[in-house]
Amino acid sequence: MLTKTSSCTNPCRKHIYIDASIELFAITTTPSIDVVAEVVLEIMMAATTSSAVAGERPAPVLVHLAFNPFSTCFIAATATGLHVFSCFNSLGKVLDRDVEVFPDGSSPGVWKVAMAEMFNEAFAAVVFRRKKAGGSGGSVDKVCFWCVPNGRMCCMGKELPFDVVRGLRLVGEYLLVAGDDKTVLYEIPHHGAAVKKVKVVETAINPLGLGALVQLDGNARFLLVAPQKMKGMLQVHRLAEDHVYVRAHYSTVVSFALSHDGRLLATAGSKGTLLRIFGTSDGKLLQEIPNVQQIL
Repeated sequence: MLTKTSSCTNPCRKHIYIDASIELFAITTTPSIDVVAEVVLEIMMAATTSSAVAGERPAPVLVHLAFNPFSTCFIAATATGLHVFSCFNSLGKVLDRDVEVFPDGSSPGVWKVAMAEMFNEAFAAVVFRRKKAGGSGGSVDKVCFWCVPNGRMCCMGKELPFDVVRGLRLVGEYLLVAGDDKTVLYEIPHHGAAVKKVKVVETAINPLGLGALVQLDGNARFLLVAPQKMKGMLQVHRLAEDHVYVRAHYSTVVSFALSHDGRLLATAGSKGTLLRIFGTSDGKLLQEIPNVQQIL
């Protein structure tokens, strides 16, 4: 039977979306990753149980699940496959892909899918992982891009400043990659040009892979948020502008999200009882919502 890993049950992976188009903005949450993962597992089980029982191949394990920025679809990754689901029509599956392309041309089984992130129904970023050579322990990751309509998979072509990817955000022409203590922003140009490293940000130890990214006005401007080295602090970065520090919580920040226009930042601490909303231009606290657990 299908199983899911602990990464899909982490309550910190819940997505918070802010609608700032009205003065008294509303805060809602998508279904929890737990709920969606259970639905995905049931759908995938119906398609794979018969072959697994027959001994043709082992039942896949769900290693990562992520919504695209518009919540129109989400991608479910197994170690050897990618599965795209629509958020409409009762979470219907729209595409399957068994991964047969490997970052260095090595034989099947060396590289496994670790996570995947979709921007829209046509484009996704995929993290492949393998064990380090020589039996020294540890793992090393590579990032590839998946053109969904034609199924083409190609490597990013840039060496990461860390071995293991903890988080991934794909928004428009930008890709945010979070490691243990660094977050890197890449620009993905059109027409097959090389990927460009835009910014490297030093962060606190970031095992959850926290990071937030929006592309402003659909052009070359971006807004990036990452953990700061001091406990409870976040840092906001823009292109060619000074960064802003946000004192979000006295406890460790375990979740944060940006509004679609990048003006607002919602944060949650490890205590899980308080939601705060800040302005990204100056880091000032705009609203505080206590007893969040009772509201939700």
